[in-house]
Amino acid sequence: MFKLLDNAYIAARYHLDFNVTQEDLDYLAPKAQRLLEVTKALCEQELGRLREEGRE
Repeated sequence: MFKLLDNAYIAARYHLDFNVTQEDLDYLAPKAQRLLEVTKALCEQELGRLREEGRE
């Protein structure tokens, strides 16, 4: 998923003819949301671990 988003970013930035359909957005939006949720949870978990480690 990350690679797909990275490729889309590069294509949108550097290719004037890049376009995304509503169908593409409808398919990808929930996947991007899930990626964000997982990333946030993992970061919060790691920050919590580091905080605990810093208290020792």
